[in-house]
Amino acid sequence: MSTTRTRSGILKHLGNLMDDAKEAVDDLIDRAADVDHNARKTITSAVGTTKEDDAPPKAAPAPAEASELQSLRGELLALRQEVARLNARSPGTGAASAPDDAPPAQA
Repeated sequence: MSTTRTRSGILKHLGNLMDDAKEAVDDLIDRAADVDHNARKTITSAVGTTKEDDAPPKAAPAPAEASELQSLRGELLALRQEVARLNARSPGTGAASAPDDAPPAQA
């Protein structure tokens, strides 16, 4: 006597195993995401960085730098005047010279 038995018991068991494994992996991924979020939050709190800290500091030039800058501007003006004077002396180029207070041409 041979009887035909359905193998739904084993297939059902394997299906349950697969479902349990899938749920375990999903839980593991969720926990990993929580750990990542909490670690980032903790590190950010410990370091204390904010978006304002990322901006470069806005500092005014020191008084020594300001006086040096003014001195360099004076020297530049003197050089421009000397160039204009020399251009005026050379024949044929006096009309093409830049005015004394014009900024230098950038290359």
